[in-house]
Amino acid sequence: MPDCCGMKCVMKCVLQVKILSSLVDSIRELVRCVNIDCSVEGFHMQCLDAAHVALCSFVLTKDGFESYECLRPVTLGLNLDAVRLVLKQASGCVALETLDNHLRICCVTEDKKCTFDLKLVDIDVDHMGIPDTVYQSMAQISSSEFVRTCQSSFGDTMEINIGSHLRFTSKGDHGNSSVSYDGVLKRSGDICLEFASRYLSFFAKGASLSKVVVLSMSPDTPLRVEFGFVGGHMHFFLAPKLDDV
Repeated sequence: MPDCCGMKCVMKCVLQVKILSSLVDSIRELVRCVNIDCSVEGFHMQCLDAAHVALCSFVLTKDGFESYECLRPVTLGLNLDAVRLVLKQASGCVALETLDNHLRICCVTEDKKCTFDLKLVDIDVDHMGIPDTVYQSMAQISSSEFVRTCQSSFGDTMEINIGSHLRFTSKGDHGNSSVSYDGVLKRSGDICLEFASRYLSFFAKGASLSKVVVLSMSPDTPLRVEFGFVGGHMHFFLAPKLDDV
């Protein structure tokens, strides 16, 4: 872990690049800047897109880091384009540490060492509580299949049905699609809801975090897309499309 060079260092850690990269890639179309709250327990982040259609909740406990130390709670206000630019230089693990109003990111490979000091930004956002929900139906498929399915939508919306199978259907000017999978984990009657395809494609970028994705649905309730990994999870919530009145 790099030294703090005499400056006040509140948080320092080492973690895998793919965790940060997946977080940034899957939410940067939703928001431009984000707050990551750091505490003695680890990282926590929530963001809501401008249309208030999609919500992302990210948790990484200290067990998910290679090393982690946080002396007191601190919030990292980050520009996602700047973070993405830095992570393009990295592979394996990166070291992070807070230095006054900057976040230092160090990337070390076999033949080079890069150090970036990103200015922290002041982001005024409301913290939202996510209510505990007992979902009527849940299904699990491989993350790679979820990516392929989301990318194959013919229309602006994708219909997701959890019944005897998990089924994705779409309709568009160029054709229709229907893809079914086994993997239903829980079912209390059939449920079928329609969602914006482009948001599902954004969420699918979190697939590198986990080999499987769990989809949870209930009537008149946002879809939950869950990628679980060692030490944490990434949850996406997407409101269903409503019929025009």
